[in-house]
Amino acid sequence: MDTLYKVLFKGEIKPGSDINQVKQKVAALYKVPINKVEALFSGNLITVKENIPHSVALNYKKAFHEAGAICIIEPQEQQIPNELSSKDQAKDKSSTTMICPKCQYEQPKSEICKRCGIVVEKYLLVQRKKAEKLRKQQEETSRQELLEQQRQLEQQRQKETTRANEFIAQKSMDIFVKVKNNVKNLRLFRQVEYSNKATLQRLLPIIVGIILLVIIGIYSVNYLQLQGQMNDILESDQRNNGIRVSVHYKNYINPSILTYNLKSISGTNSTADVFRVFLQFADRLKSKKFDAILLSFRGKVKFKLNGNYFQILGKEYTSQNPLYTIRTFPENLMNPDGSSAYSKWTGGIFAVVEKQMQDFQDFHYKWYATDMIKLGLLENLTEEMDTDQKQVQLSTNQEQIQSSKQNIPASPRNTNENISENKNFDFRQTQWGMSPSDVIVAEGNQPGEIDQKELFTIFYFPATEVLEYKMTLVYQFAQDRLIAGRYALEDRYSNPQDYFTVQSTLHELLTSKYGEPTRENGIEGIWENDLYKTRGSKNWGMAVSLGHVDFVTVWETDTTTIALILTGNNGDVLCMVQYETKDEALKKLEKESREKTASTNL
Repeated sequence: MDTLYKVLFKGEIKPGSDINQVKQKVAALYKVPINKVEALFSGNLITVKENIPHSVALNYKKAFHEAGAICIIEPQEQQIPNELSSKDQAKDKSSTTMICPKCQYEQPKSEICKRCGIVVEKYLLVQRKKAEKLRKQQEETSRQELLEQQRQLEQQRQKETTRANEFIAQKSMDIFVKVKNNVKNLRLFRQVEYSNKATLQRLLPIIVGIILLVIIGIYSVNYLQLQGQMNDILESDQRNNGIRVSVHYKNYINPSILTYNLKSISGTNSTADVFRVFLQFADRLKSKKFDAILLSFRGKVKFKLNGNYFQILGKEYTSQNPLYTIRTFPENLMNPDGSSAYSKWTGGIFAVVEKQMQDFQDFHYKWYATDMIKLGLLENLTEEMDTDQKQVQLSTNQEQIQSSKQNIPASPRNTNENISENKNFDFRQTQWGMSPSDVIVAEGNQPGEIDQKELFTIFYFPATEVLEYKMTLVYQFAQDRLIAGRYALEDRYSNPQDYFTVQSTLHELLTSKYGEPTRENGIEGIWENDLYKTRGSKNWGMAVSLGHVDFVTVWETDTTTIALILTGNNGDVLCMVQYETKDEALKKLEKESREKTASTNL
């Protein structure tokens, strides 16, 4: 029989909570008037619910916690029915019997099944190996399918390249014919008679030479006017390392249309890097006029841009607010057929910004990211590639935020999930000391919940994905200055031991980004109660859930302390990654705020 639990409450509330508000929330939970729950706050230990599974008990505890009340969970003593009181010496059946995993025969616990004769542990081991073999076969099948897709794409690219070369050759021949007709001083062609084979053989090298000169001339013009400028941009800015772009006139001979062909980017480049190179190139060519700009990836046109808008981008590169450029760029894009690629949004500033940033993200996916992921060339580019790639430095004045007049320089971003090292930011796309309004614009989203406690403010943003885990995103402010942030695991597991898998995955990710930890007790833990310590690590999950042990690992950068924490209490487990400022002025501000808050509470 599964252990049942009961939920107890004696009127305790969370620090900083208002008792009247807590009563109102608890009354709302029970859907009764507030006077009906006054007895719960009498100070006496009251059983709220009993004889319920552990998962249901946790739900009660979570509901009370969200209302600001503190309740506890205890195992429920099993009550033996009166009609069975004569059998009080009987033992729990579940502790002495087992069910064979193969034949499902229920029998006393034993290493060997009495019916089918299997050794239980060996049978389970064989089943696990079979499952692992099947998983590997499925992975190999998926890999072969991906390789076949890559082969087909490569064949398609080769065909397109062949067609392009044939087209260029035809155009070169047309140019040759024009040059031939305009050469007045050369009367060699009058002397060429198709019947005179010797004369034709003498002129053939000259003809070939002229064709080569024309081709070289076309390439030289494209290189000097376009590709040379692009090469200088890529080499002069180290942030652009890993990006390869080919630029030329359409078909190399049409100077009214510019082809901007993105060839590849490395796994360390971000969408901000790709877009910055494009804007830098527009800046270099701001004196030139084009009818259209073709945005291609590996020779395939994905989008079209009006030439006048491209010139505006170049002229405004050093003066325009980059956030404004990023937001309004998608609405100026066209599909290859000339139709609008994205809508022009209207409405409230935050709603519009969110939609515009989503369009900007979608633009990068359609331009190159989706193809690169399919080809297996950019494994680190995930759904987290979004509006975070710009560094946002905004004023605390809300009107200035809405007017979008702040100076917001673009900067690179590591594309490896949300927990990533970025030298320009301290936590995600923010810097310590930012105001709450700065953080809202940096996230491009409103917090789902705001907790105001005296001089402290806490923002709870909607959950985000870190690897395969769902994390609550939290920002903490002291006197409206950002001092800390964290990712808190939202996923819940019935087996507390599963949290060690999450901790191990996050530990590996953080070590890959920040190097070896500066302090670590995440292996042995900090024990406050040794009850489970000597029973083996397989029981440590239960020890964490009961608050007997904490596991903490610390990394440090020049500005930030990062801590991976696994802790718990009363059956609840918390796994989180905490980021805290190391700035002395902000630490002093936090200390002063805590002292003032403590003084006010006294």
